[in-house]
Amino acid sequence: MSHSPLQISFSTLACPDWSWHDVLRFGSVFGYDGVEVRLLSRETDLLKIADLQ
Repeated sequence: MSHSPLQISFSTLACPDWSWHDVLRFGSVFGYDGVEVRLLSRETDLLKIADLQ
C-alpha cells in the first residue's frame, strides 16, 4: 500500500489580523500545504471580505 506524504495546514484562527494576501504569502513562506479559512482581518463573515469576492 502506497502512502502519500503528510500535508500540513493551518487555521486563520491563529492569525486573526492577517489579510487574505498575508495568509497566502506567509502560508507559502512557512511551507504549509493548505489553510482553513475561519476569519480574515478579524472578520468572521467571509462574504463581507472584498478580496474573496
